[in-house]
Amino acid sequence: MKIVMFGAGAWGTALALSASTNPVTRHSVTLCARDAAQAAALQTQRENARYLPGVALPRSLRVCCLSAAAATQSDSSAAKPGSAP
Repeated sequence: MKIVMFGAGAWGTALALSASTNPVTRHSVTLCARDAAQAAALQTQRENARYLPGVALPRSLRVCCLSAAAATQSDSSAAKPGSAP
């Protein structure tokens, strides 16, 4: 299954990691960050240093910037709702 996780905070990253590293299901997972700079940092460092320092992102986990194109290429997508003010 192709899964897109919108939101690369601690919760979104953890869910994307869980789905992408499950040895039974072998989902194709894309983690979408809110901006290009965050997406680039995740892609190059293979770690979410701000929200999950020390936890490596596997090469199988794709990273992108939020876009409508990512949503149209998935079988399933998930988003973490923002915090209430």
